[in-house]
Amino acid sequence: MTTLRLLKPALLLCCTMALAATDTTTAVKLPVVFCPRVSQAPQLDGRLDATEWAGAGRLSDFVLLGAKAMPRFPTHVYVMHTEQALYLGAQMDDDNPSALTANVTKRDGKVTEDDCLEVFIDTEGSRQHYAHLAINPLGTKLDEYDHDVAENFEWNAVAAVTATGWSVEIELPFDKGVPPIVGEKWNLTVCRNAVRVAELSTWCRHERGFHEPQAFGEMAFSTPGLTAQVDDLGNRLQGDNLAMATVYNTSSQPAAAKVNVVVLGRDRRSHYFGTVKKDIPAHGREQVYVPYKVRRCGPATLMLSVTDAKGVSTWRTVGYPIDLPEVSDPLDDTM
Repeated sequence: MTTLRLLKPALLLCCTMALAATDTTTAVKLPVVFCPRVSQAPQLDGRLDATEWAGAGRLSDFVLLGAKAMPRFPTHVYVMHTEQALYLGAQMDDDNPSALTANVTKRDGKVTEDDCLEVFIDTEGSRQHYAHLAINPLGTKLDEYDHDVAENFEWNAVAAVTATGWSVEIELPFDKGVPPIVGEKWNLTVCRNAVRVAELSTWCRHERGFHEPQAFGEMAFSTPGLTAQVDDLGNRLQGDNLAMATVYNTSSQPAAAKVNVVVLGRDRRSHYFGTVKKDIPAHGREQVYVPYKVRRCGPATLMLSVTDAKGVSTWRTVGYPIDLPEVSDPLDDTM
């Protein structure tokens, strides 16, 4: 069995960069999540106990493959690590869990044709070579490296069907129990197949399929800090809008957070940038109202992010779609 760190021995030398701090360029940036170290591993029963996962980083909401719309069924994913292993927890909402498609029982079978959660991890930062893990509601696993299913990684995963969908807890041991250093980054994406409603959704902006490593987001190993979740993206209509996000402080010290909003249109005159500052108590959370403006019709993207007192991005969403018909005049550029 292979552990993730053994994929590339050069990992320790090449993956020590901190997350970029700038959120105000005109490029659509990759999503970001921080992966804090916690003292206690969760009990792997497939059910996400709120107490066990309270200190985890939170991936932002998924978009449909192609990033043109939001999925009908949301997916909620959490990450954290101990000194020995990386942990991922996921809750897949579904309004009819009894109708989940789960037929595959053989390891490395066609798990991705069932309802499933898929995890892609590039530990070396190459955006070429990566591990692919998948699990269905029966707990059947698939693992491969660069499309080679002969590779069997050392990992544990438990799934459970719940009243609101199904959930998964995954444990990925570090080689020799040695965790990544603080600031080390892995490229990551997490994806979902919801068979009954024919929805392929993902944390990142994948266009044609999940095997697009250039679209993978960034997971930074860190001490406890700031993470967030989107509560409401607002109307995403031309003019003034209001998003809401809850910012979580997983550390034992108060923290100053900046919640940043970016709307990127087809040209610079249609862009919008804004920031809301909020003090978050130790082990606390605060809901933040984030105003933004859509200046023109046509395609655009909306992104939210959180930066800490040092200006480091600890959480960033994918670019959520805005696509308004070309039926109205642009707003005044001074607004």
